[in-house]
Amino acid sequence: MSIVTIRGLEKSYLKYKRFGSGTVLGNAHWLLATLYRLQRQGRIVALRDVNLEVKRGEIFCIVGPNGAGKTTLIKCLASLLLPDSGYIEIDGLNVVEEPLKVKGKVAVIGSGFWAGFDWSLSVEENLELFAIMFGYNRGEAKRRVGEVLKLVGLSDRAKDDPTALSSGQRQRLSLARGFMFETPIYLFDEPTVGLDPVGAREIRNYIKDELRRQGKTVVFTTHFMNEAEDLADRIAILDNGTITAIGTPGELKQEFVKGKIVEIRASKVYEDGIERLRKLEIINLDAFFHSGGAEVTIRILTREAEDVLGEVLGLIMGSGGLVSYANISEPTLEDLYRKVVGRDGIEEA
Repeated sequence: MSIVTIRGLEKSYLKYKRFGSGTVLGNAHWLLATLYRLQRQGRIVALRDVNLEVKRGEIFCIVGPNGAGKTTLIKCLASLLLPDSGYIEIDGLNVVEEPLKVKGKVAVIGSGFWAGFDWSLSVEENLELFAIMFGYNRGEAKRRVGEVLKLVGLSDRAKDDPTALSSGQRQRLSLARGFMFETPIYLFDEPTVGLDPVGAREIRNYIKDELRRQGKTVVFTTHFMNEAEDLADRIAILDNGTITAIGTPGELKQEFVKGKIVEIRASKVYEDGIERLRKLEIINLDAFFHSGGAEVTIRILTREAEDVLGEVLGLIMGSGGLVSYANISEPTLEDLYRKVVGRDGIEEA
């Protein structure tokens, strides 16, 4: 049974031409454009004909490049933005017709959401205020604040005000606010961005173990493909405002990345060797150039892994390169992502 239903969702924004900083307006162009809506230049389409369903109790992930529309989609689900057209239903409620009731069904957690805290209050006072606004009495609010601060590792900063926290700690504070409330749906927009590896793992474990045990539905976005693969029951790839693929990690790999991955790391690879490598069917090639030749990491998707491995090794060593690692493995979700969104190719640094 679906708890989230989206049909034909469309969302766009007005596009404005900004005056350059070298003009007579100087750096005030943004203020004037905001006040007077100057120089309208059409619209930017953020979401176009988005259709999907999320099952009750499912952990559902949305991945895609920057500007794909992921944050806009999360805000539409949370009734923070109203769509231009289309239909969104959250736990039986129409988002457009009953936005206030929808807000009571979802907890929204995103990167940068710490800006909504009152900096004149301490960390725990902020959270207690949000809990009371959500309907908890003072005793329940204090108890719950203590629990979530322990969960996100901020118990020792409870008396501090938010300005004293680092960016990673502020992200933990945003997570704490989202975890405060018992709602059937949790919407996370890049929940672990800015967290250290240990903190990110603890948050992932809480989502994977505790929220799943409680039967909560989770919809989250991320740029970390290992996070998507670790948490998600199903994944949707959003690119240029459109869902281009949807399915379990296994289903998506089976459909889009048939074959094996040949991975090779080598050093002292010069430009002539790089040019030969460019001609291969490469998913990704990272090349770091310096005076002693480039250090390269190559990933190739192929159905003839052993033959391709031998060919590439011969090419590198034949041009004087030194191979430090060679392996044949199954494709990862990142390989799938590069294949589907067209981000395969060569990256140089």
